[in-house]
Amino acid sequence: YAAGISMNAENREPFTDEETISDWALEAVNSLRDMGLMNGRGDNCFEPKGTATRAEICAVVYRLVEMSGIAG
Repeated sequence: YAAGISMNAENREPFTDEETISDWALEAVNSLRDMGLMNGRGDNCFEPKGTATRAEICAVVYRLVEMSGIAG
C-alpha cells in the first residue's frame, strides 16, 4: 500500500508474457498491477520490452493522482 492506494492481488492472473519480465522488475510490475495503476496491454500481456506511449504514461499518472486523492 503506497500513497494511500490499496492493493488487490485477489484472483490476479499472471501476465501471459511474465517470463520475459526481468527478475528485478517483477515485484514492482505486480505491485503496480495490484494497485490498479498498470493493466498491461491486450491479451493480458505486459510487453516488458515494448515502448510506452504518451497516452499510456498519462493514464498511469492520472490513475495515481486520482487514487491517491492528491487533486480534488
